[in-house]
Amino acid sequence: QRKICFSHSVHPFLDNTILPYIILKIYSRNLIYSILETILAIACSAPIVDFLRDEIHIGNVIACLVAESSTGKTTAGCLGVSVGSKCSFAGDSMIATFADSKNSLMRSIYSSYPMLIDEGSLIRYNPTSLIYELAEGKEKGRLSKTLEKADSRTFSTSIFMTSEKSILNLCDENTGLYVRCLEFENITWTRSAKSADIIKNICENNYGFVIPRIGQKLLETNMEELLKQYWEYQNE
Repeated sequence: QRKICFSHSVHPFLDNTILPYIILKIYSRNLIYSILETILAIACSAPIVDFLRDEIHIGNVIACLVAESSTGKTTAGCLGVSVGSKCSFAGDSMIATFADSKNSLMRSIYSSYPMLIDEGSLIRYNPTSLIYELAEGKEKGRLSKTLEKADSRTFSTSIFMTSEKSILNLCDENTGLYVRCLEFENITWTRSAKSADIIKNICENNYGFVIPRIGQKLLETNMEELLKQYWEYQNE
């Protein structure tokens, strides 16, 4: 099994000259487990998924963090969101909950910016179609009031979900769901409640540093070389 890791010293889009303040600050206080580096890697994949969408049909990266309360899963999701945008539950951010309607969720997601959908315990329906739409990055087709086909929202990014129970267990038994939604179960994401609070505070006050820099790096990257590297990784 290949180990997923995040290392600023080798990551092609996060060299030492652009390592964001938020990550330095959290690392300096010894608050990040190596498992949280996985969250950062998934979050940083958002603009890459968007950049390659027209060249390679890459589905959105969906990571569902499944664990009991007080294990730091929401904090982990906030950390993922913060690399691109504000992470606040007060609104006007890339954080939503499953209390929101399906249409509202689909229209809250933007390409290249990581999204968090919190509180899977609030799901009161079969989420199979929602998972497929999130993975595809396209909302279900619908008609307008004039019976004309309305435009469907599209997006390419990475999406975090949190839940105390498996969301996949609420879905139909489709094997395709297991390659579209990666569930990380029973993981303690933060060292303590205190460290979780510190991480949240840092993320709420220092955010949006990484995604624009990755975007700039991608624009400076030769597409042929990037695709070559992609297929080399695929064939390993």
